[in-house]
Amino acid sequence: MDGPLKTILYADDIALIAESQEKLTGKLEKWQKVLTESLLLLNVKKIKLLSSEECAESFFDGLGETIERVKGF
Repeated sequence: MDGPLKTILYADDIALIAESQEKLTGKLEKWQKVLTESLLLLNVKKIKLLSSEECAESFFDGLGETIERVKGF
């Protein structure tokens, strides 16, 4: 989904889907901004990355935290 973020009344888990690491980073940064503006926090330590491809490089959120890779949910 590349459109605008929709109103969420309650969310425990959110899945972000992207075709590239750059697009995923952009979506994550948008979520962090919207949540911050709403006085909510994104718990970076709970973020997991599930990839359909092997990626050799580490993935970082917008704050420089390394995001843990998992093989499944």
